[in-house]
Amino acid sequence: MLPRVTPSFMAPRDALTAEMRQSIVLKAIAYLQEIRLPRTLQELQTKFPHLPVELISRHEAVIVDATTMTMLYKPVVARKYARAVTNKTTMLSLLDEHPGGILLKDLEDAYAGAREDVAAMIKDGSVLQLENKSGRANDGAVVFPASVASVGAPVSTPVRDLWGSIAIPPTLAELEQKLVDGGHTVLTRVAPIVNTKLGQVKRGRGGVARSQQPLGGRVQNVANKHMQHLLRRQPGQ
Repeated sequence: MLPRVTPSFMAPRDALTAEMRQSIVLKAIAYLQEIRLPRTLQELQTKFPHLPVELISRHEAVIVDATTMTMLYKPVVARKYARAVTNKTTMLSLLDEHPGGILLKDLEDAYAGAREDVAAMIKDGSVLQLENKSGRANDGAVVFPASVASVGAPVSTPVRDLWGSIAIPPTLAELEQKLVDGGHTVLTRVAPIVNTKLGQVKRGRGGVARSQQPLGGRVQNVANKHMQHLLRRQPGQ
């Protein structure tokens, strides 16, 4: 009887393809990202056989300490903004420096526990999150410092007066014509609403076609005055 041999599925180092080598590197980086602790090259090579030293040591997501010969995960925010973010305080400081916002997934990657800290700050209003509509959790969601909600430059009096003086045409037909004159495309008006039970076409109040009725019900000569509160001067401006 022939001796039973246990097959080995470990490929020789020379037989590894570039794709296989890259896959090993990414697995090692994912491990460092999870533990958030330094590991020696020997420890990593024990856990990930055939780990390409030359590849992982040059990877942007890895910090190499030449003195201790250890490797540590480098968060995305440290790569993008050259800043060490280790707690709420440093995270808020980074956001204040970037009022245009930072991706939520990048902030959640900043340090162990960052996901919970960001969620808490969004809940208490310390930061603002712009919701995404992609259907995938946190995909493209952006976080802003709460200070952006109060940022605003004073608007000059001529601009405010001009805003309030622009009148909206009183009828839908006139409004559409103004848009056409300005080079805009107007959607084709939908067919009249028909009461299927009575077989009657709804003409609007007093038999007047809807396109000839005043906009906004009884409101005539509508202007931007209903929005002028947005341009009011704030104290000290």
